[in-house]
Amino acid sequence: MVALLVVVLSMVFTWQWVQREEASLQRAVDTSVMALGESLFTEFTDTFATRGLDAMTDFQRRVEDIPDVESLDIVPLSASALTLLADGGAARLDPVTPTSFQSVTRDGITTLQVPLEVDGEPVARVDVRFRSGLIEEPQAAARRAGIVNGVVVLLVGLIATWFVARSATSGVRQLTSEVRDSAERHLPEVLSAVRDGRPVTPAQLQPGEIAVRGVAEVEALSSAFTTHRAAVAELAGELSARLVRSDTRFRIGFDRSPTGMALIGPHGEVQRANAALATLLGRDLVDLESASLRDLLHPEDAERMHDLFRRLTSGELDGDVSEVRYRTAAGDEVWTIQGASVHFDADGQPLTTFLQVQDVTETKRAQESLQVLAFRDALTGLPNRVALERELTAALASGRPALAMLDLDRFKLVNDSLGHHAGDRLLRAVAERLDTLVSPDGLLARLGGDEFVAVLPSVDSDVDVELAATQLLAGMEAPFELDGRRFWVRCSIGLAVAEPGQTANDLLSSADAAVYHAKRRGRGGWARFDQSLQDNATERLDLEHDLRDALGTDQLQLHYQPIVDAHTGRLVALEGLARWQHPTLGLVSPGAFVPVAEETGLITQLGDRVLELGMADLARWAATCPEQAFHLSLNLSGRQLHDRDLVRRVGELLEQHEVDPSRLVLEVTETTLLDDRAVGHLELLRQLGVRIAADDFGSGFTAIGQLARQPVDMLKVDMSLVRDAAEGGKAAAILASVGSLGTALGVAVVAEGVEEWAQYDAAVAAGCDLIQGYLFGRPVPASTITSDVLSTEDLMAGAAREPSA
Repeated sequence: MVALLVVVLSMVFTWQWVQREEASLQRAVDTSVMALGESLFTEFTDTFATRGLDAMTDFQRRVEDIPDVESLDIVPLSASALTLLADGGAARLDPVTPTSFQSVTRDGITTLQVPLEVDGEPVARVDVRFRSGLIEEPQAAARRAGIVNGVVVLLVGLIATWFVARSATSGVRQLTSEVRDSAERHLPEVLSAVRDGRPVTPAQLQPGEIAVRGVAEVEALSSAFTTHRAAVAELAGELSARLVRSDTRFRIGFDRSPTGMALIGPHGEVQRANAALATLLGRDLVDLESASLRDLLHPEDAERMHDLFRRLTSGELDGDVSEVRYRTAAGDEVWTIQGASVHFDADGQPLTTFLQVQDVTETKRAQESLQVLAFRDALTGLPNRVALERELTAALASGRPALAMLDLDRFKLVNDSLGHHAGDRLLRAVAERLDTLVSPDGLLARLGGDEFVAVLPSVDSDVDVELAATQLLAGMEAPFELDGRRFWVRCSIGLAVAEPGQTANDLLSSADAAVYHAKRRGRGGWARFDQSLQDNATERLDLEHDLRDALGTDQLQLHYQPIVDAHTGRLVALEGLARWQHPTLGLVSPGAFVPVAEETGLITQLGDRVLELGMADLARWAATCPEQAFHLSLNLSGRQLHDRDLVRRVGELLEQHEVDPSRLVLEVTETTLLDDRAVGHLELLRQLGVRIAADDFGSGFTAIGQLARQPVDMLKVDMSLVRDAAEGGKAAAILASVGSLGTALGVAVVAEGVEEWAQYDAAVAAGCDLIQGYLFGRPVPASTITSDVLSTEDLMAGAAREPSA
C-alpha cells in the first residue's frame, strides 16, 4: 500500500513538472513572437502608410525569409477590405499597437494574429505562421527531463518506503505476536477462572508491559493495547470478584433457604438441590442430586410436568406456578406449590430449569376439610343444604326426582328438658336411622335444626312417593335410647314431586309448604304438595309482609267483648281482642294473622300494640264513666313473657295513662304457667297490682297442686269444656270441680264461649262467677262502647231466653 502511494505521488510529481516546463516554454515562445511581431509591424506600418499595397509584397517576402517564419497571410475581414486599402485607405489605417497582438498555438504551430483597423473598424488580419518545430522540440526535451526526474524521485521514494516499511513491519509483527499470545493464552485463562468462580489476579492477564519500537503510529498502538489490556485485566478482576460474591450469595441463599430448591438439567436430571428439598422429600442430598425429576414426581403428575417442561424450554411459557405432587422416599404423597423458570444461553438453548418447591400438604388437607365442611353437616356428617341443592340440580337434569322433607315433632322439648348436648346426640341417632331407611340410590341431607330431606332420584308413580313416606314414618316408630332413657321421636313429612321447569329451590319450597301443612293437620303424618299449599304459603308470606307494615298504624285495632256477672248480668269486664283492618282484604280474623305473628316473632310487637291501645281505651272510659269500676282483660303471649322489658313497659303504660293497676287483667295460656321464667315475670307483674288470669283452663296439663302455687287471680274455663258440660255427664262434673276449685283458691272462675242458655245454665250450676260469650255480646270496636253501654245494669235482659219445651 505504501509503495503504491509512492508510485502515485511520483507520477503526479512528474506530470506537474512537465506541465510546468511546457507552460514555461509556451510563455517564452509567446514572448519571442510578440517581440518579433512588434519590430516587424512597426516598420510595416510606416512603409504601408507611404507606399500602400505595393509595400505589402516586399514585406511578405522579407518576413518569410526569417528562419522561424513559415508564411504570412492577409485575411480580409470583409469583401470591401482590399478595395478600401487600395483606394487610399492605407493613409487612414489606424496605428498597430502590440496590445492588439494575439499569439495562438494549435497542433504545435504558433500563429501571430495582428488586426488592421480603419477608423476603429477591423478590415483585415495579418497572420504570421511560424514553423512547427519552434515549440515542439523544446517541449519534447522538457518531457524527457521530467520523466527522468520522476524516475529518480520514484526510486528514491521506493527505497525510503522499503526502509520505513521494514521498521514498521517489525513492530507490527511483534505487536501481533503479543496480541495473539494474549488472545490465545491469557484471556482464556481469565474466562475459565470467571466461569469457575475463581478469583482473577492482574498477573494472570498481564505478564509484562508490551514495548514495541518502530514508527510513531506502531508505538502508539502498542501503548494503547497495553492500556487496553490493563483495563481488561482490571475489569475482568472486578467482574470475577462480583461473580464470586454473587455466587456466594446464591449458594448461601440456595443451600440455606427453607424453601426446597433444585436446578434441573435439559434432560430432567437433578443438577443441584438444597437441604430443604431433601428434607421435604425425605431423601439424602447426595442421592437426590443423582436422581431424575421423574423419579421424584407422583406418577399421576409426571406426564403433566413433562409437558410443562417442554413448553418452558421451548419458550412457549416464561414461567409457571402450579400445584405439583411429589413422593417421599417412603412413598408418601406430598402436595407442593412449585415455581419453575428456565435459564437460556446466548444461543437461546435451555441450560437449567430453576425449581422452587414449597410444602402445602397441610394446607391441602385443610382445604379438603373445608370442602367437607362446605358440603357436609358438622353434627351428623350428612350432606348439607349446599350439597343437597347441587345433587338435586343434577337429579332434575336427568330425571323427575321427589323430595321427602322431615321435620321432627316437638324436638324442642328435648333440648329444653335435657340440654342441647343430649339433643345433638339424639339428632345423630335419628340421622343414622333415617340414612338406613333411604334407598341406596337416594340421598339423605340435613337442612339444619331438626329438619332432614330425603331425595328419591326417580319415581315411577305417586304411589311410590307415598309408600316411601309411610316407610319413613314406620321406621321412626321404634324408640331411641339415650343414657338409659327411651325417647319416641315422631316426625311430619312433606312430599313434593318435581314438575317440568322447576329448580332445586322450587322443589324445596314445595316440600316445605307440604311439611307445614302436615304439622297443621296434627303432626306425625305426611302431606303431599299441591298448588293450594303453595298459594297458602304465598298468602302467609304476603300476610307477614303486610303485618309488618301494619304494626304501629291504625290498621290494628281492638274489639271488646263484655264479661258479665253470672247472677246479675251486670257488666264487670271487657276483653280486648286484636283485629286487623287490612286495606284490601278487609277485616282479618286473629286466627289468620296471630299464628303468622307467632311464627315470625312479630307477636311481641303485636302484644305491645295491644297493651298500648287497651290502656288508652281504659283510661278514656275511666274518665268518662268514673263510677263504673269494670276491669279490662288483655292477652299476653308466651314470647312476651320471656321479654325482660315486659314488666317495665307495663308499668310505664299504667303510669302514662294513669290507670289503676287493679283494673288490668293480663291473660296467659295454661301451658305458660309451666315455664319458670314466665312465672317469674308474672310474679313481678302482680307486684305492680296487675291481676293474672289463666286462659283456656282445662285444655292443658296443669296439675292442681301446681295451680295452688301459681300467681293466678282468675280461671277462664276453655269453651270446649263449657260446651261439653251443657250435655251433662263427666264434662259437667269436671266443670263443677273447676268451680269448686276456684272457690277453694279464692279466685274468680269465668266460663268462656257461652253462646246458648243451656251452656249458661251449666256454667252457673258449676259455680262459675262470670260469663263471656256471644250470648251476651260479640266483640265490637271501641268507638261503639259508650257510657250508656258501660252503665247497663243487666246485659242478660237483652238476650231473650228461648221458651222451654
